[in-house]
This record gives sequence, C-alpha cells and structure tokens, in this order.
Amino acid sequence: MNATKKEKLQELSDLQPPSKLIKGHGGETFSQLGHKWVETFKLLADLQPDDTVLDVGCGPGRMALALAPYLGEKGRYEGFDIKPKDIAWCKQEIETRWSKSRFQLVDIKNEHYNSTGTISADKFKFPYEDNTFDFVFLTSVFTHLLPADLFNYLQEVSRVLKPGGSCLITYFLLNESIRNSIQADKARFSFAHNPQPHCYIEKPENPEDAVAYDQEFICNLYSQVGLNIEKPISFGGWSRTVDKNEVRHGQDIILAVKSDSKQIKPSESESNQLPFNNFKNQRNQIKFIDFLSDSDLEELNNILKWNCFVVDSNGRRFGNQAWQGKRSTPQIIPDKRIVLMNEYFSLADKEVLEVGCFEGIHTIGLSQYASKITAIDSRIENVVKTIVRCSLFGHQPNVFKLDIEQDLSNYQELLAADVMHHVGVLYHLKDPITHLLELGKYIRRGIMLDTHYALEEEAKEVCEVAGKQYYYKKYREKGYQDVFSGMYDYSKWLKLDDIVSLLKESGFDKVDIVEKRDERNGPRVLLMAQKS
Repeated sequence: MNATKKEKLQELSDLQPPSKLIKGHGGETFSQLGHKWVETFKLLADLQPDDTVLDVGCGPGRMALALAPYLGEKGRYEGFDIKPKDIAWCKQEIETRWSKSRFQLVDIKNEHYNSTGTISADKFKFPYEDNTFDFVFLTSVFTHLLPADLFNYLQEVSRVLKPGGSCLITYFLLNESIRNSIQADKARFSFAHNPQPHCYIEKPENPEDAVAYDQEFICNLYSQVGLNIEKPISFGGWSRTVDKNEVRHGQDIILAVKSDSKQIKPSESESNQLPFNNFKNQRNQIKFIDFLSDSDLEELNNILKWNCFVVDSNGRRFGNQAWQGKRSTPQIIPDKRIVLMNEYFSLADKEVLEVGCFEGIHTIGLSQYASKITAIDSRIENVVKTIVRCSLFGHQPNVFKLDIEQDLSNYQELLAADVMHHVGVLYHLKDPITHLLELGKYIRRGIMLDTHYALEEEAKEVCEVAGKQYYYKKYREKGYQDVFSGMYDYSKWLKLDDIVSLLKESGFDKVDIVEKRDERNGPRVLLMAQKS
C-alpha cells in the first residue's frame, strides 16, 4: 500500500462523527475510546493486521475508524447496527474512504434502541456465511439483550467465526464479589430485578436499558455453542471490585476461542430444553397485565387485598404492600431459590407440587421451568389470588384449596409429583413430624425445603410420634385471621438435625444443607433433599 493510502487511513482514524451521533458513544472521548479498544483487541485477542473482523453493533464507527490504519488493505472490516443514521454516516464517510470496510443496517427490534424493528433478535441470522471471521467483537451489546436474544447472538458469533477464531464480548457479570459490592452500594448499578433465571435488570419499565447475568450461567452458554474461554475474565470498572489501575474498560470482558473441532449443534428437542428457550421476554410474560388500563389495575388491586406486589412492563404496581416495612419492594420472579432448585432437579420435564402457594409469586417462577405445576394452599383467598396472578402472567397451573395437615389418603393422585417446592410452611404446622414422614409417598424425586428451625437450647418441649421422641420449640401463631401465620394457635419448630433425619426416613437419602441464615423470627435453612 503506498504512503498516500496510509496517510489517508491515518487521517480517517481521527475523523469525528457529528456530536448528535457520538452521544452515548463516549462523546468528546469518542476517538480516544476507539483507539483504546483497538489496543485491547491487540493485547487480549492478538488481533493481526490481516484479520477479517466483525463489529456487531458498530454504531457511528468508533471502532471502524480506529481500526482503519491497523487493518489497512490487508485486513477486512464488517459492521452492522440497528440505527439508520449511524449506518448512513458510516457508509458515506468511512466506506467511501476505506475499501476494505462495509456497513449494513439491520432492522432488529430492541425496546431500548429500535422499538419499531421488524426482526426478532432471538431469530436474527447474521448476514454472513459460516466460518468467515478471524475476530468478532461486541461491546455494550449483550448488556442490552434479554436471554433468548443473547443466546441466539452467541450462537451466531460461533457460527460466523473461523475455527480457532476469537470473540471479545462485554457484559455486566454477577458473582459473589460483585454482589457484595452491589450490597455495599459501591457498584454503579444495583440490578435488583430478576425477570428471568440468571438475568437481572436495572429498570423494570425499560428492561433492555441495562442487563446483567450470572457469570457461571454465561460461561456455561459458551461451552454449549463451541466457544472456549481460555483467558481470565477482565472485569470492568462498573462494579468497583477491581483496582482502578488494572481496569481497562467499564464493562466486563470475556475473550473466547472457537473450537477447532466441528461444532455440534443441539437438536430441536435439546434446544428447547435450554433454560431460557421456554421463557418469553419480560414484556411477553406480563402482557396480560399490560392490557389492563390504569383504572382497571387500581380496581383489581382494591378488590383483592394483596400482601406482596410485582410491577408490569410500564412500572405499574400489581398487588399491594401488607403494611409499612413488610414486603416493601417488588417480588423477584423467579425467586433465586427456584433458580437453584432447577439446577438441582432440571425441572423442564418435571411435575412440581407447590405447598403453600400464598399469592402465586413462586407459582409463576416455577411455571417458567416445569412442565406441570400443582399448587395448594389452605386459605381460599390465596387460591384465588394465585389463579388471578398466574392468569395475568400467562400461566395456568392447577391450584387447589387443601390443608396439608388433614388426612391426605384421598388426595394421593392429586399430590403425586416429581419435585416439591416447600417454602415457608413447615414452621407453621402443628404436626410437622408426621408431615415430613409422609412426603416420600407423594414425591418421586426431590424436595426444596426452606424453613425456620429451633436451636438446641430452644427445643424444650417434647412429643412422641411413631414411638420416637422429638424435642421442639413451641411457637405462638396468630391464627387463621393472620395471612402470614399458621392455621392453629401454635406450631412446632423442629431441630435441624431432626428435620434432616425425618427427610431421610421418608426416603430422601441425600440431603444438602444449601444455606443457613438468621432472620428476625429465628434461624432459617434451605435444604435440597433427593431420592437416589
């Protein structure tokens, strides 16, 4: 390449798009950030001047401008984006001056950037042949994608990469250290809302504004699509967990290499078992609520005296707060314990029995995973609320009024299930011992049990069941009139060792104590019990 072309490409790298285009792409630091990213590509991905490169979500050409003098006439650059003005500027100002570059406009729907798009992101096929690129990068793209869209993009990245090619993608990742930083109010975002398993958002009213994922979940996805993460994750500055002198960029960076072996694509049936493919995005999950007018929703909230609430895609409250300080934030769907339950028992083809459905929050979360849900509760108002809430979320579980402390011999067919969800119920029972001993009759595979328990020094009362003595703590209940209490005047809190031994006696020979925690009313435990 002659000196004139080199000079022109060097001049091109300093070109600045109009200010209205670079807003949101670094503003005054637009060019500086572009050059910094190119240095990152060289450092982490060993980018070479003759590489064929794909820029997914190229915007107004920040990376293209910085890459132009490096790739020159030896390499090749392709970029696509959903913003017409960005692509129009790139085609006019960059493509005409750099013959090895090409920009394409794609009309993908994204509620944050392109709400009128005609192509669904979870079905979009990158406009390139298989095994085309040496290097693919996506910066600040997956931070705006919900799970089904993200997985499709990751599959497409793997498809268009050459064997041995690498990809660099930025995320907001969540792990223990980062969660601790969020809890300490150090991180830039809180990601307090959990609309889908492993997926967390900042704004329920605009889910795709900022999206975070569990780190382990993302790493598992890479292995599913034939991408190997061969270098440590480079964590960004957003979470305030890394020394600022070691931070290169704001978001977390994963670099991966496509396997040299032929990628094995999942069959249609296998693909449908992937954890997020059975979920609609948040807006589809709650579209039935969205159909309600403000006055209809207000009337519904007044007709049924809810004790916990969620929000719809417009940020409107569905449900109420029991009293000041009680359940004062929207409930997470699905609850993190349900996510863990799915990891233990793989619920996709399982029948689940939910004991104590309350107002249907957990029922909705379980419905996102399991093939069939049967939910029971001893209060008729909870049965009605569960049916209403699930219906508005697009789910139709079987919901029944049933007191689990009565004789259940006539209900064995109804109660039979693979897995039981048992949260916040055992410590409200008058006879939890017999209840635990009976569970093995109905449950074929396993139980998730979350309950309060009595400490050794608290268990001063004694009772005898089936010829064996059990010590327990007598707990005063408020009675049927209080929705957060048990059905009787008092309940028995068992010792943790006895809970474990009773589960084993009922046929669940493997019992894992997953978590212990201290709560206002006393110590609490999360158990996973399985039959071999």
